[in-house]
Amino acid sequence: MDEKNQADQPQRYVWPWFVLGAVVLAIVLAVFWMSVLVHRVREQRESNPWPAVRQPVAPTNVPGPGAKIDPIREQRMAEFQDTLVGGDAEAGRKVFFESPAANCGKCHKAGGQGGDNGPVLDGIVARQSRRFILESILFPNAVINTNFQTIVVQLSDNRGIAGTLGHETETNVVLITPEDGPVTVKKSEIVRRWIGASPMPEGIWQSLSKQQLRDVIEFVASLKAK
Repeated sequence: MDEKNQADQPQRYVWPWFVLGAVVLAIVLAVFWMSVLVHRVREQRESNPWPAVRQPVAPTNVPGPGAKIDPIREQRMAEFQDTLVGGDAEAGRKVFFESPAANCGKCHKAGGQGGDNGPVLDGIVARQSRRFILESILFPNAVINTNFQTIVVQLSDNRGIAGTLGHETETNVVLITPEDGPVTVKKSEIVRRWIGASPMPEGIWQSLSKQQLRDVIEFVASLKAK
C-alpha cells in the first residue's frame, strides 16, 4: 500500500548545483552593474557645474526642408539650450554693461544706454526668438544684421580702417569704429573695400558661465521696444 502511494505522488525535480550557481551569479552580476550605473550617474550630476532648468524649452527656428544643418552649430546650440530660460534679468543687466568679459554695452544699446556699433536690442523678442539671441552670442558671424556688417577699407597710405557703415555720400564714407567713433573717409583715398567679420568678437560665451549667459539672455529678452 505504501509503495503504491509513493508511486502515485509527483516527483520533485532537483536543480543541478551548477544551474543554481549560474542563476545566483547572474543575479549578483545584475545587482553589481546596476550599482555601477547609479554611481556613474551620480558622478556626472556632481561634476556638472551648471544648474538644471526645470522649464522645458520648445525648439524654435527649426530649419525648413532642404536647409543645410551644421552639426557643430547644432551640437553647441543643444549644449546651451538650457540657457534660454530661467535667468535673472537684473543680474544679466550687470553682466551686459559691467562685465569686462562680455562688454556688450560698448556696441549695443539697451534701454537707452550703450553704444551704436551694433543693433539696438530694445524689443528684440518682438522680432526674434530667444534662440536667435543665443545663436547671435555663440555664432556672431552666422547671424550678422546687414545694417551692422563690418566694412574694412584700405587707404592709399596703407592704413586700414574697420567699422560699421554710418552713412555714405558720393565723396565720403562714414564708418562707426569701436575705438574712435565716427570716422570720415574720402572715397578718393580708398584703394580697397570689403565686408569683414562681425564686430562682435567670437568666443565671448567662453568667458561667461552658463548662469551668466542665461541671465544676459533673460535681460535682453526683457527689453521693451522704445
